[in-house]
Amino acid sequence: MAMLLETKKYQATLTNAGRAGWSVIFRHPVVVNPATGQPPLRIKRGLGTQLEEEAKSMANELNALLADPSYWSLAARSAAGSRFSDKAVKIFFDPMEPEELDYPAMREKYIRLPTDEDGYKRVLIIGTTGAGKTTMLRQIIGTNPQSERFPSVSTSRCTIADTEIVISEGLYKSVVTFSPQEEIREAADECLAAAILAAYRKSPDDEIIRKLLNHVDLRFRFSYVLGTGVRAEDDERGDVADENSSATQEGADEFTAANLEGTNEVIARLVQQVKRIAEKHGDSLRRDLVRTEVDQRVADELFEEELDKLLREDEEFQEAGDQMMQEIRQRFQMLDSQCIETTRQDWPIVWHWQTDDRRAFLKQIALFSGNHYKLFGQLLTPLVNGIRVSGPFVPQWRGDSPKLVLIDGEGLGHSPETSSSIPSSVIQRFDTVDAIVLVDNAQQPMQAAPVAALRAVLSSGNVGKLVFAFTHFDQIQAPNFQTLKDRENHVRGTVENAIRFIGNQLGPRAERDLRQRIETACFYLERMNEWLDLTKKVGNRAAQALNKLVDVIFSMGKRVAPTEASPVYDRLNLAMAVRDAVATFHEDWRGLLGLANTPRTEKVHWAKVKALNRRLAEGWAEEYDGLAPVGSLWKELREQVYRLINSPIEWRGPRLTDEETREVLNRFANEVSERLGILVRQRIRFERVQKWQTAYSFSGLGSTFSRARFISSDIYMTAAPIPDATPSPDGNSFLREVIRAVEDAASTCKATLH
Repeated sequence: MAMLLETKKYQATLTNAGRAGWSVIFRHPVVVNPATGQPPLRIKRGLGTQLEEEAKSMANELNALLADPSYWSLAARSAAGSRFSDKAVKIFFDPMEPEELDYPAMREKYIRLPTDEDGYKRVLIIGTTGAGKTTMLRQIIGTNPQSERFPSVSTSRCTIADTEIVISEGLYKSVVTFSPQEEIREAADECLAAAILAAYRKSPDDEIIRKLLNHVDLRFRFSYVLGTGVRAEDDERGDVADENSSATQEGADEFTAANLEGTNEVIARLVQQVKRIAEKHGDSLRRDLVRTEVDQRVADELFEEELDKLLREDEEFQEAGDQMMQEIRQRFQMLDSQCIETTRQDWPIVWHWQTDDRRAFLKQIALFSGNHYKLFGQLLTPLVNGIRVSGPFVPQWRGDSPKLVLIDGEGLGHSPETSSSIPSSVIQRFDTVDAIVLVDNAQQPMQAAPVAALRAVLSSGNVGKLVFAFTHFDQIQAPNFQTLKDRENHVRGTVENAIRFIGNQLGPRAERDLRQRIETACFYLERMNEWLDLTKKVGNRAAQALNKLVDVIFSMGKRVAPTEASPVYDRLNLAMAVRDAVATFHEDWRGLLGLANTPRTEKVHWAKVKALNRRLAEGWAEEYDGLAPVGSLWKELREQVYRLINSPIEWRGPRLTDEETREVLNRFANEVSERLGILVRQRIRFERVQKWQTAYSFSGLGSTFSRARFISSDIYMTAAPIPDATPSPDGNSFLREVIRAVEDAASTCKATLH
């Protein structure tokens, strides 16, 4: 139901979604729409009432604000507050003042992460999706793989949010932070657009529902939140799962099945709405494109982008997104409101809880980290961007509770693209931890992602924190393996080949440093998906490996490198290193954007580029599905400068041992890496928001190419121009900033550039 209240240039419209009460929709006259870089921005807010007269009153107040330009600035908020209700003032003025959200600080408010000064070691666990890092984590905290589903595991991409676990005495505590409403809404809109395209192509209803409820990058599986849209008696997947899983219960039967009758009706209506929208726009758009006489490949790409643009401007499409978001909001109602904090727009942002009951704790936390099909329709997992818990987790294979902070994140991708393998957020974590455990599958070790991780650990100066952990060791089977040593040698040989390759890329010192870590911090893990039986040989062997791994972590400490010795570098070599790094960055991205044929990268789909573009335009993300311009440039600069750092032209001061030399150079690399990360993020992300907004606004015939060319020339090339011999204040500004960052790091580490 919708009622138009007043006829104004900007006007508020009331909608009633039934269960949720009244909401208001309006275009804000001064808030920028990221799609165009200009106002107005469409806004929908709940009014918190089911009374029609009360809703009308608030909408009329909003219309008064919308009709009077004297209220269109933050300075007028006080005056508006003396005339209008607090609710109307909040709805109108809050979008004008972006809310800064510091998620780690929110989690720190309820559970502090202890440090080395508290006797704790912070451990970052990284590894390829499916390698078994979360399974290993379960063993370390002592949750039973057969009866306790925390943290949740799956065959692929299960962990999608940072999970921080503190092993401590006392109560079981938990704090969860949720992704911003804008990010969730964008993912929902992208799912709707994909479903509409599927409907236009006459896909069956189950395929339309799949597109609607599962985002293409698998980060937002809305089926976890809303169910599958299928009645239980019609769904055969549960029977298949029960037949193929020996651990389907794992606490799931403790939950009451969600009543999804209302949600299924909404999904069914959305499917019909999707079909109507597809029919409304699809055929007419296709006819228009046929008249342009472009080839079929270009026509298909243009069709998809123009359809996406039309959808963003279509009110029925926006209403469909509103319905999805309303259903998603309903799921938060099952939580105790006393445990939830919200943003100014009333979007849940933090949930916290504590108990002394382990069983109750694991049951409750499953709502935020679970993935069991029996819980579909009530899980909040896809909405979470961080989980922190603490409690008396005790591994049964160890006599004490190790004082560890364990940090698990999203698995590294399988993409062989060297420019986008390791997210910047992961590398930023390196400096905050005492140990970095690289978990890899012993059956197929050292594929693209683990090799990229090793390069990142090296070039950021953190190789001294590295620990290797190879899972699935018991599953290595071959007729030429007779003993455990044979299997170890097989894995080690593969690792040494990868290390040799890295040495060829990053220099001989990098190879020596990695070989030293293999000698002193490498573990082969068996039966990680089982409750270890210490009375049996294999269980005892696995327990010993885990104990040694923990002991190695506790043996790590921060060492202060001697400052009397000073490496010396040629400034000209630094300029050449920067030039090579920037040139490689531009070459890779010209390939990704489809502007050139390049040996290392291939063109990605236009929709992927546009999704990245939108996130940078809105300012709430700098990466999307493997595309990471900030991470790409940071990586190239970091590695080129790392090679330079490991090749000083001379040393001044006392002679150092190999270990002391390693620490001096790694400390320098670490200081440089941190400064370069800040510099690159500032230039590509923060200083060019308006240009990202301009790129996103392109539309029409050839817009995908125009957007790609604009990103390459007007964003990347101005953010990081290739240094040139021709004097140019603008062209070489980036080079000067990089040199200044390296000089600052050199001053801190007593290194010399001349």
